[in-house]
Amino acid sequence: MSRHFKRHGQHFGQRFAFWTEEAKQLLGGTLPPLFKVPQPRQQQVQVEPIEEEPLQSVVVDMYQAHSIIVNNPGLFTGKVREPPYLQMDQEDKANADWHGRYTMAWDAMEPFSFIFERPSDAELPDDIISRIFVLVVQDGDPAILNLALTCQKFHSIACQPLFLEEAHFSWLDSVVEWKSLPPQHRDKYRRPYTISQCHYLLCGGLYKDCGAGYKGNGQRGVLQGFYSTEDYPGYCSWDCFINDGGLD
Repeated sequence: MSRHFKRHGQHFGQRFAFWTEEAKQLLGGTLPPLFKVPQPRQQQVQVEPIEEEPLQSVVVDMYQAHSIIVNNPGLFTGKVREPPYLQMDQEDKANADWHGRYTMAWDAMEPFSFIFERPSDAELPDDIISRIFVLVVQDGDPAILNLALTCQKFHSIACQPLFLEEAHFSWLDSVVEWKSLPPQHRDKYRRPYTISQCHYLLCGGLYKDCGAGYKGNGQRGVLQGFYSTEDYPGYCSWDCFINDGGLD
C-alpha cells in the first residue's frame, strides 16, 4: 500500500505503509479481491433545438420588409400603409403577439400586415418569379408538380426559352466539373437542349431532345448518366423508335 503526500495542493512524493497481515495474504494470493462497484452513469439528456415560433418569424420578416419599403420608395407606384404593430406600445404589442399566436381569428395577423394602395405593387416581377421557379426546379421540390398543373404564371414562365436555358445550365453546371475537362468536351456537351417533334407519325408529340451527353431530371447535383451516343435520335421513346421500324 502507498500513500501520496501533498501540502497546499503540491505533490511531495509517496511512501509504502507498514507491513500488514493483509499485505502478506495479498502477496500469497489468498486475499479475496475487492470488486469496484460501478457508479451510475450520468444520464445523457439530449437537448432538442427549439423551433422558431411562426409568429416570431413573421415579426422578423415584417421589420425587414418595412426597411426595404422605407429605403426604396421608387419601387411602388402607390402608397403603402405600414403595419399597425410598428406604432403600438409595449402593452398593445404583447396583446397582438398573444392574439396572433394563440387564436385562430381571421384578423389575428392584421397588425403585422402591409396594405398596398395599388394591388400591382404587391406582385413580384416576372424576372424574380422566374428565379424562384428555377430554384424550385433545382431543389426537386414536390410542389413543382402542383405548380405545373394549376399555376398559369408558372406555365407561362416555364415555357419561355430563357427560363429553359437557365434551368438547364444551372443543373448541368451542378453535376459536371467543366474546368477539369478538355475544352472540346465542354463545347460538345455543354449546350442547351431543344424541343423536338417525334418522327413517329402516329405519335408526333413534343419531347425534350438532349441528344448525346449528360442526362438528369433537373435536380441540382443529381446525374442519371452520360451517354456518348443517342439511342433513338428523332424519337421521344424507344417504343416509338421500334414501332416506326427502327431496327428493320
